[in-house]
Amino acid sequence: MLFEKVDQNIQQIPEDKRELFLLNAFSFHLFAKVFDYFSTDISGYDYSVAFDPSLPSPVIASLQENILQLINDFYKKTKNEIFLKGEYLVSKYALLFGFIDAHLYYEPKVTIKISTDLPYLAYLRIREQICNLFGNSFNIRFIDESAPEKSDILLTNIPLEQHIERHVSDRIIFINRNLTMRNLLSLRKNLHEITVAKQALEA
Repeated sequence: MLFEKVDQNIQQIPEDKRELFLLNAFSFHLFAKVFDYFSTDISGYDYSVAFDPSLPSPVIASLQENILQLINDFYKKTKNEIFLKGEYLVSKYALLFGFIDAHLYYEPKVTIKISTDLPYLAYLRIREQICNLFGNSFNIRFIDESAPEKSDILLTNIPLEQHIERHVSDRIIFINRNLTMRNLLSLRKNLHEITVAKQALEA
């Protein structure tokens, strides 16, 4: 049931990961069926080990809440008592979601525009840096600078006056030609705040 739900409604499971996904899902459900009242899994790890501590706390909380809802829906549909063991299964499902890069499925998108006077290859390098640093923690989508669509964040090294009429981003972050630690910390702070705000609107 989990395999079909994920593959059809959340994210198509890559062909080269299907077998391992199924084997692990079977193992997790078998353990849940056979053993009761365990505070760890069969390897001795605490249930929460699957929640990557590098993820921002609102992402972890949202992922946990949505997976628990998914497990509750499975129980309502099947009445299988395995799905009453959500406390154990939730972190295991999180592992499976992370394995296929679907752990941000439930997260609101945060859109970013980049407007600089840098060469195109330098622009691509900035995007790559942002994806490498934050792509696993926030649901980021880049919007072309010329697109009329509003973005949540504008990254720019161009004076503000040139952007007042051209951009309607909620937040403007001034960056150096080479991203500095200060630039990255400011971006992370804004990504976190926007994610939390959008989660609250969706609640």
